[in-house]
Amino acid sequence: MTRKAFLGVGAAAVCSGAFGGIALALGGPDELLRPPVVRDEAEFASRCIRCYRCISVCPTGVLAPATLDDGLLAMRTPKVDFHRGYCDFCNKCVDVCPTRAIEACDPLQPSEGRIGYAVVQPDRCLAYSTGCLECEEACPYDAISLDADNRPVVNVDACNGCGTCEYVCPALVYRSFSGGTRRGIVVVKNEAQEEKQRASIEG
Repeated sequence: MTRKAFLGVGAAAVCSGAFGGIALALGGPDELLRPPVVRDEAEFASRCIRCYRCISVCPTGVLAPATLDDGLLAMRTPKVDFHRGYCDFCNKCVDVCPTRAIEACDPLQPSEGRIGYAVVQPDRCLAYSTGCLECEEACPYDAISLDADNRPVVNVDACNGCGTCEYVCPALVYRSFSGGTRRGIVVVKNEAQEEKQRASIEG
């Protein structure tokens, strides 16, 4: 390899690393909701070959390919989008994954197979204004109850992040609020996301 070629390869590697760091810093894989159970992000990224088999076989349509907005390193990997559907933990994505990037899980054991957990958005939730019981009635795992004012309360220990609540939420669907994409209840991946959501609401 010539000196010029060597320097070119080195520059490309540096640029690639820089773009990767920017992608992660801008809220890529660390915030993306993944199919259950995805291995840790580093191993998942090394195993996933972007073949779309999991996306094409998903019966509810909840899986979608990540875009550049999700981070450069995450592009075309499968992510969960609860505006499209919900996860019923059928494990069909597990069955078709050729590299075992996705593993089977038990939806009744949230600690082992959690996609994320639901967080109520008081500024969007219709139960805080006109009244709504959609998420509580739809939750297949009884993870949502109602308080004394008929407002939804999430039992995080019982929630596995299936997204049924977000999928059926009428707040954005019925255009009760304008702007944005956030519904009255959303599934987040971790505590940092929850804090970010609360800060945006309170701010």
